[in-house]
Amino acid sequence: MSARYARLLVLLLTAAWLVPPSVVAQDVRYTTVSRGEFGGALGRWMKLFGGSSEVTEVTSIKGGNLRTDTDDNSTMLDLGARAFTWMDHETKTYMTMTFAQAVERANAMVEEMGDSLAAAKSEMAEEPPPPETVRYEVHFSTDRPGKKQKIAGYEAEQVFLQVDIEAIPIRQPDETEEEANARAGTLVVLSELWLSTTFPGYAAKQAQAEMWAEALGSTEGPSKEMVQAYQFDPRIQEGLEKLAEETKGLEGEALRSVTHVVSVPLGVTFDRKAVLKDADKKLTDDVADAAANEAKNTATGAVSGITGGLFGKKKKEPEAPKPKQGTIMRLKTEVTDCSTAALADAVFTVPAGYTERTF
Repeated sequence: MSARYARLLVLLLTAAWLVPPSVVAQDVRYTTVSRGEFGGALGRWMKLFGGSSEVTEVTSIKGGNLRTDTDDNSTMLDLGARAFTWMDHETKTYMTMTFAQAVERANAMVEEMGDSLAAAKSEMAEEPPPPETVRYEVHFSTDRPGKKQKIAGYEAEQVFLQVDIEAIPIRQPDETEEEANARAGTLVVLSELWLSTTFPGYAAKQAQAEMWAEALGSTEGPSKEMVQAYQFDPRIQEGLEKLAEETKGLEGEALRSVTHVVSVPLGVTFDRKAVLKDADKKLTDDVADAAANEAKNTATGAVSGITGGLFGKKKKEPEAPKPKQGTIMRLKTEVTDCSTAALADAVFTVPAGYTERTF
């Protein structure tokens, strides 16, 4: 399943619970630029082979119609027809699926998942389950410093959303505490959002949410099995409830977002200021700097070893560096322009010459 299809399917299945107050919206078209940066081996690989993860997406909204375009493909939602359409511009083909078909497909996927889980449990029953070596605790928090600025011509408020995923090792009988602690640490996902309630796209999406609810009224909703699929692990439900509680009252469209994924070793306290300070520094540059420093230290040590007897007493070996947090991935998204000019109905139709395909 493509990421875009999955995103639209989730929107379909959850829209009925996200209906805002009644609003009236105008036509709107805006451009969003997203870029991902990666540290470590993946970052070096992408830099070596010239890979780029920048994506430009144009979103167009007119009443109950929504269209998103990238260089290669487009997606359209038609609330009047209760259907999705995907277009591949390279092959000049398109596929259409109704809401009812989407729900039917989702339920079929859940049934397949249930069969797989039942088979897995049956196999596991024949063998003793492997010992648990780690458990996880998830914590959510939000922060609104009160800072505001204009982005793409619209005022936005800075909001921080933080998710801490702490790995707590479960010591095994045959290992030392040090060996168990090698599995400890925390993964912090810090999102800096700039939310705007005056951005025209925000009102347009609110209006569409109401239309979603009306359209779903005649479509069979998620089955009992679908609901259970999201509750296999009680911690998932608990996490979603905590997230909903923390984000209550946050309104607006994110005109800019920067999400940092940070690895925090055991015994180290997460430093948000340090993450934000280096937000404009490329992660691949961090890797290059680290490699250069390592080479420099190695060379210095070699020279010191060779000349130590000639130029005095050899310097004391430096202590091992203390563990510190490190950003392993960063995702940036920003709205770069917005137009509220009237959009033609033809924008939300399949171009002539495109051939229909089936799923």
